Amino acid sequence: MNLWGLSRRVVLLLSLVVWFVGAVTVGPAGRVAAACTCQATSVAQGLAESQVAFTGELVEVSPGELLNTLSFTVDLVYKGEVTYQQAVATLPSADDCGVIDPRLGKWMVFATQFPDETGPLIVNTCGASAPLTAGDDLPVELINGVPPADTPVPPSTTRPPPVSIVGSLPADWRPAALTSGVALAAVGLVARLLAGRRRTVR
Repeated sequence: MNLWGLSRRVVLLLSLVVWFVGAVTVGPAGRVAAACTCQATSVAQGLAESQVAFTGELVEVSPGELLNTLSFTVDLVYKGEVTYQQAVATLPSADDCGVIDPRLGKWMVFATQFPDETGPLIVNTCGASAPLTAGDDLPVELINGVPPADTPVPPSTTRPPPVSIVGSLPADWRPAALTSGVALAAVGLVARLLAGRRRTVR
């Protein structure tokens, strides 16, 4: 790694730490200027303050050098532009408000790009991001969610319609069809016998 790349990564990490410490220090009442002992914001605040908001399945956590990556399969998007397979990042330390050992499963996520629109989407323990328990209703603020634009179309599970006959058949069509079938079989048998006899005579 060249010196410029290393310096840039160090500056990014320091900026993230300063940002989180500042949020804890000057944030809403109840936050303490200490090792990230802050109260999570409400869902309404999360929607107002985040750049993206979505619900989805946390499927993988990948530790990194400066940031841990949380990989989600997104169900519904409530704010911003989100892809079906969406990654967000968090600091690897609880002291820096990182989301540590998040459980796999359903989550509601509120994330913001840092330090600007070119940076990664970041989540932290001071935000409204949280796991969801199966069977619980979503918060009332999460309404009108839409699937990501690149959501794959599931294979069709509908069965083809049954074959139908145009018009109607006579009530006694089965005996007639049976008789016709027997007659055709008899004609075919006679034709084969005659053909065999002709070949024998020659």
